[in-house]
Amino acid sequence: MQACEVTALILLTVVSCSRQYEEGHPQAVLTLQPAWAQIFIGETVTLSCEVEGGSAGWRFKQYRAGREEAGCSDQYSRRYGDSCTISTARHHHSGVYWCESASGQERSNAVNLTVSRRVFLRTPPQPVFEGYSLTLRCRVRGYTANRVVFYKDNEELQSRAGIELSVDRVSKSDEGSYKCRAEWWDSTYSGVSAEVRVSVREREPRAVVLKLGGTPPWWAVESH
Repeated sequence: MQACEVTALILLTVVSCSRQYEEGHPQAVLTLQPAWAQIFIGETVTLSCEVEGGSAGWRFKQYRAGREEAGCSDQYSRRYGDSCTISTARHHHSGVYWCESASGQERSNAVNLTVSRRVFLRTPPQPVFEGYSLTLRCRVRGYTANRVVFYKDNEELQSRAGIELSVDRVSKSDEGSYKCRAEWWDSTYSGVSAEVRVSVREREPRAVVLKLGGTPPWWAVESH
């Protein structure tokens, strides 16, 4: 019997994408620019709906105050192709946004946008994947905070002079509700942000293809 030896090991990284919809349906992704889910009143934010095959016929939707309504439809908002720019954010722009097809049967991911008056905790769009870094930033409108206290699930994490809380490698234990309390003007004034939910999701596996020698060549696929 002729022995087969391994002649090469080739690692091919295959990007795996989670399919939101069944085969043949468009896949849509809603993103924010700047990529923050919290902004101050008066600031500008752009929502972009990226759809495979084009976003013609797709529309922006918003859920707030217990009801679903059209997004990008007031005097402060304007649509440009597949994007919606809110040029002067108001409190009523807070809510959950998504884009959907004309039939309403296909939808993008949802993004929760919060418009705040004085203090807010800025986080990246959710969810955050395990192993990635996470930065939370406590902002005070018009002032520089001289002391910030961060909380997770109503328990104090740390009190510090800086306005950022960083986690180098996120794990499921970092999931929870966060908020911050900021002091400014030599601690004469203070304010507390609204709570922000941080969701942590397992990182999607990469497919690794192994090419083994022999006649005919053999292939093996593993997930990591």
